[in-house]
Order: sequence, then C-alpha cells, then structure tokens
Amino acid sequence: MTKQKQHGLIWGGIGVIFSAYALVGSFSWAYRLIPYQPVNLSFGLVGCVISLIGIVRTARQATGWSTAWLVLAFWLALVGAAVDGLLLWFGQTVTGFY
Repeated sequence: MTKQKQHGLIWGGIGVIFSAYALVGSFSWAYRLIPYQPVNLSFGLVGCVISLIGIVRTARQATGWSTAWLVLAFWLALVGAAVDGLLLWFGQTVTGFY
C-alpha cells in the first residue's frame, strides 16, 4: 500500500469518526461526557472542518477505491459540519434553544 492510499484511508477514517460524533454524539453518548452543549457542538464542528481540509488535500492524489472512500467521507464530514454549525448558530441566536 502506497503512502497516498494510507493517507486517504486515514483522513477518510478521521472524517467518518468526526461526522459520527457531530451527527449522533452531541445528542447521546458525547453529551454524557461533556454536558455543556455548545462545547460538544464546537468540538464536532472543528473536527469536521479539520477532517475536510485533510480529505481535500489527500483527494488530489487519490486513485481508485480511495477516491470513492474520500468522497463518502467528504460528504459525511460536510453534513456533520453543517448540522453542528446550524445547531450552534441557533443556540447563539434563539433564546432558550439549548
């Protein structure tokens, strides 16, 4: 396995993990660890953005099956960042949202 494929696999995995944290974790298991909702949402948003940067940089050199994996991870991380960003924004603008 070449380094490019390893980087694609790693960044794709990071993207999937952070998107799962962003989409599911802030309402269930992660909320038990950190009970302050804005911190959970911020952590998920920052993690998704960092993984998106890594995915985009790695996708330029990806070939074959790693391209499909990176596209899937990209969309999952993008949706996770959008959901956490919107929830964080609503919480800052709508009184009593949390």
